[in-house]
Amino acid sequence: MAAFEDGLFGKTELSFGPAQVFWDSATGGLDVDLGGVDSVTVTKSVTKIELREAQAGDRPADKAISAMTYEITLGMSRATIFRLENVVQGFEVQRDTANNPVRFFGVDLVGQRDSSIAKQLTVHEIVDGQLSSNPLEITDFLKVAPSTESTELVYDAATQRYYAVAFLAYKSETIVSPNGEPVYYRSRLVV
Repeated sequence: MAAFEDGLFGKTELSFGPAQVFWDSATGGLDVDLGGVDSVTVTKSVTKIELREAQAGDRPADKAISAMTYEITLGMSRATIFRLENVVQGFEVQRDTANNPVRFFGVDLVGQRDSSIAKQLTVHEIVDGQLSSNPLEITDFLKVAPSTESTELVYDAATQRYYAVAFLAYKSETIVSPNGEPVYYRSRLVV
């Protein structure tokens, strides 16, 4: 950690700016680049339940976390058939013998479980027009599934077409924090 504190990576604070998003980068590779995006938003939601005790009367004596979720949303400005095939549930592509797309379908996947399609999603910050080399500016969401509930594509002359996609992060069963807590995401390691 001393290398980071000494400023080896040029800064000691976290600042968030534009980013490139990669899907299925479990090996640290850049498998599916989702291309240009309007923005990347990570939303953390915490649900707490009230714990009551007779001694506290009608007010809660304490609260306990009963659920946490992380959702990553973005709008793809360069949605290709290949990208949509990878991140949109129900988007199926028919290919010819040379593997070229010849038709696409919107199919019904009722009953499909997120656990059967979850992969890693990486948010890699862009600094000075380049992908950052600072490990603390590369965030891996370890187990993520597409969760887009609805998408609106507007076909008119004035609206730029963004294909909105959302992902829900699940905690990893195999990776834990140094304190032994389950992990949803982590930055790359500073060495």
